[in-house]
Amino acid sequence: MKRLIAHTMTIAAALTLIVMVGTKVTGAQNEATIPSTAAGKTFTAFLEALNSGDINKMKAFHRDRGGSEENAEKDLGFYQQSGGLKVISVAASEEYEITVIAETKNEGMKVRFNMSVDSAAPHGIIGIRAQPESGNSEID
Repeated sequence: MKRLIAHTMTIAAALTLIVMVGTKVTGAQNEATIPSTAAGKTFTAFLEALNSGDINKMKAFHRDRGGSEENAEKDLGFYQQSGGLKVISVAASEEYEITVIAETKNEGMKVRFNMSVDSAAPHGIIGIRAQPESGNSEID
């Protein structure tokens, strides 16, 4: 089951991300400030859509970033399994690439997300990887 969740997170994370400059991720126990880079804004927008649990917000995120609205169904499935995500820390940040450590709200599984975005607005996702963060006792 844990491997299925990790695989689902990879699929869901391989979708899209964006929004506010220097936004603090709300609801996180240890809030991490997301940088105001193109990648950081995209990641923040994705996280807000995902954590809303609202399929229409997820569809709008993908549509607004030039992605397929079908990805919203995958996001919703991931949300239903994970309860959403909270960002623990920003591991690396450049203008068009960001790596964050996040935690699933339901089970507390830590995940490393790396996202690359297009240099042209609206900074759609061109690459994303999600993998269990080392040290997860659930995934051995």
